[in-house]
Amino acid sequence: MRSTARNVALLAADSFDDVLEIVQLARASLNEILSACEFFDRESLDLQLSQRLPSVSDPFQSPHPMYARFYRTSLISSAPMHETAIPHHQVRSD
Repeated sequence: MRSTARNVALLAADSFDDVLEIVQLARASLNEILSACEFFDRESLDLQLSQRLPSVSDPFQSPHPMYARFYRTSLISSAPMHETAIPHHQVRSD
């Protein structure tokens, strides 16, 4: 039986145009192992956070206007998604 690697990455963006650029980079780098991607705005995240358990908090230290979430599945274990999909200088961590 082959083992699969599954990863999820959440990235913050300053605009919808930034989200589109991130999606293009991820698609070009991850090709067939990119299972899905989705984007949402701050208002959507706030709504989700208000409906969750009190112990669930904002994933970033400061709010951002837009977010993108990526799902990757591959048959082999590999590097973290941010190392294969998006150059380091473009990944911002809070």
